[in-house]
Amino acid sequence: MNDQANTNEEALEALRQAEQRYRSIFENCLEGIFQTTPDGKYLCANPALARIYGYESADDLIAALTDIGTQLYVEPARRTEFIRLVREEGKVIDFESQVYRRDRGVIWISENARVVRDEVSGEVLYYEGMVQDITRRKAAETERDQANARLSVQYAVALSGGSPAFGGCVKKDCAGDLRKHALGFWGALASGYDSERAALRGYLECSEIFSAGIC
Repeated sequence: MNDQANTNEEALEALRQAEQRYRSIFENCLEGIFQTTPDGKYLCANPALARIYGYESADDLIAALTDIGTQLYVEPARRTEFIRLVREEGKVIDFESQVYRRDRGVIWISENARVVRDEVSGEVLYYEGMVQDITRRKAAETERDQANARLSVQYAVALSGGSPAFGGCVKKDCAGDLRKHALGFWGALASGYDSERAALRGYLECSEIFSAGIC
């Protein structure tokens, strides 16, 4: 009998420790964690998700957002698409959307989530997953695409031997410098803000000289 009691105590202690580990991960994770109902309410959210969306606490977020489709997503159809994909595929990976923060500022997020169903009936119980703020990455991608488009035009002009718009004196070595700086900028996107800024500055300086027809 004592052995049975000891076994029960050990099982309860193991369960308590497992719950404590889960709670620590949930509370301290840098990414947002959520569970939401099929009709668009939050069942739970962690502190990181509250911070991403600009709320003081997870409780504030849960109380405020009672219709995720219309209150959170800039394009409500994104919630519909999220539900369609997660129901059909069982999960979504890198689902990117623009959402509103509490102050109505707009940010980009990426969601990884799965559907949880009743084991007997197959009914959808809730969706759970994680959220990352990818606003800075999206801004860098936009900046890269703009630089790419600008470079394509200018490099095409350089290869054609110059244009009256640039004073008819464009040289291929300048085009090479321009291309070098642009490639440096693209490579720096993955290595941090300071190197990205330096590479972009070099590209823009060469681009300004190029456009002015100095070289």
